[in-house]
Amino acid sequence: MRARWILAAAFASLVFGLAGQAMSQGVELNDRWRFHRGDTAGAEQPSFDDHGWRAVSVPHDWSIEDRPGQSHPFDKDAPGAASIAYTECGVGWYRRTLELPRDTASRTVLLRFEAVYMDAEVWVNGASVGRHAFGYTPFTLDVSDKVRPGANTVAVRVNNQQPSSRWYSGSGILRPVHLEVLDKVHIDPQRPTITTPKVAITEAEVRARTVVVNALSRPVQVRLISTVVDARGREVRRAEETRAAAANATIEVEQAMTLDWPALWSPETPNLYALVQELKVDGRSADRRTTRFGVRSVTFDAEHGLRVNGRRVLLRGGAIHADNYMLGGAALPRADARKLELMKAAGYVELKVDGAYALPK
Repeated sequence: MRARWILAAAFASLVFGLAGQAMSQGVELNDRWRFHRGDTAGAEQPSFDDHGWRAVSVPHDWSIEDRPGQSHPFDKDAPGAASIAYTECGVGWYRRTLELPRDTASRTVLLRFEAVYMDAEVWVNGASVGRHAFGYTPFTLDVSDKVRPGANTVAVRVNNQQPSSRWYSGSGILRPVHLEVLDKVHIDPQRPTITTPKVAITEAEVRARTVVVNALSRPVQVRLISTVVDARGREVRRAEETRAAAANATIEVEQAMTLDWPALWSPETPNLYALVQELKVDGRSADRRTTRFGVRSVTFDAEHGLRVNGRRVLLRGGAIHADNYMLGGAALPRADARKLELMKAAGYVELKVDGAYALPK
């Protein structure tokens, strides 16, 4: 399952970059949404009555749902025609209530949408906090100045006007939504970047580039402690750095560590380490974050093609669209895994080592 492992490693870096926090709080906001198909005035306001709306969970795709008055989703007159499988798009609304803690005013609050198709505008407590037109990319909104302790209303208007795609796109909040409640001084959730510029059997260099955000109106002293932990939970390397962070500014901290006799990541042996980071501000713990990573070298040139850890890897490429066929465009983990399994079974991925071909097991 080599193709699956390659993608799984990339997904793991993202997932573990959002989790494992001590001082920060991160949750998925995938349940308790209310949905209305079609446009409606005033739906962004907290006082709007949405009790008649349908309860849904996200990821959610309304284009694959049966159209009113019929037992299928198709319309021969759909503006996107065959490109989007003759399905209906248009406008849809989502609303959800957030309960936030008493210390919300002293925290940084982020909303992260992995994908909304498309042209999404988001409101918090009636105030517009951002708009994102493209439907396949994630976006993060800092809503710290719009939220309050207790109940908060999040509203999302999706405007999928066709034709906009050459393939079935789906309509709605197609991937998970995340809420991050952070200390005002924190590690940027999307910016711990780990590279392995030098890799050998006996040792490897690991470089961690971390962005620290100081959202306070005063400068602070920050100390970043980064620890590499192996698969058994043992600490194998540690790096510490103390820096000054100006008021309302970000700083980038780069730390280098050497691992002896590393367990290399490869398609056959997808070994992973964890980078556990603790951020201390003026002596107190402010944030803690864990990011999974693999130690490997990847090169690509005209003579040898793609090599992982010096071994040649042949990839038989194929196009995988974001949709899950008759399940629609919503991101469903099992359906995504099944697509990769089917491609592997069809022979799309092949490994050639030392001149000999070996089919994936």
